[in-house]
Amino acid sequence: MSRRFGKTPSDSAVSFPEDEASIRGNLDPEQLVRLQINRCNIAYSAGDEAGFGYSVLSLLSMLPTQKRMEIEDMKDDYEEASEEFVFDKVGGWRAGTVEHPVKINGKLSPRVEKVTQTSYYKLFTLIQTKLEESNLSWRMDQVNEELGRVRKPDPKPTPTDINGNPLKVNVEENEEDDDDPDDDA
Repeated sequence: MSRRFGKTPSDSAVSFPEDEASIRGNLDPEQLVRLQINRCNIAYSAGDEAGFGYSVLSLLSMLPTQKRMEIEDMKDDYEEASEEFVFDKVGGWRAGTVEHPVKINGKLSPRVEKVTQTSYYKLFTLIQTKLEESNLSWRMDQVNEELGRVRKPDPKPTPTDINGNPLKVNVEENEEDDDDPDDDA
């Protein structure tokens, strides 16, 4: 009842009973993605920026290859470049100041370097968009449904004579009736 696996002699010596080593059920990629999205949301709502960033990167790695490459090609949308002062440390202390830099190992400290920072929130929203395109997330489609016959409003009644012929209405008379009585006063 033991199961042996591995290619090296030390690995083949490890064995587990069949019922303890087997994974029951299927590992559905969609379910794994949903669980990882949940982890991202938990880390974000807890204010754990580092945990959120690692969770988003893990979610990115779960995407289908083509969608992941599309997102990586969109780096300008979620990466921000800035220039910052970088300090070398000597004995755990920052060396030099902005006003008085110090030369250490042939480099100035501090020095201005271009630093790229990833906006994990923007990356997360891009991943969500790509998941929707892959039908791996919920999607809302607008649907127009006809619920019944639309009844047009009845036309305004037209004055007719005894024979049913429409009467001609004098437009000038109607305009005079519409005048404000306060205008005459």
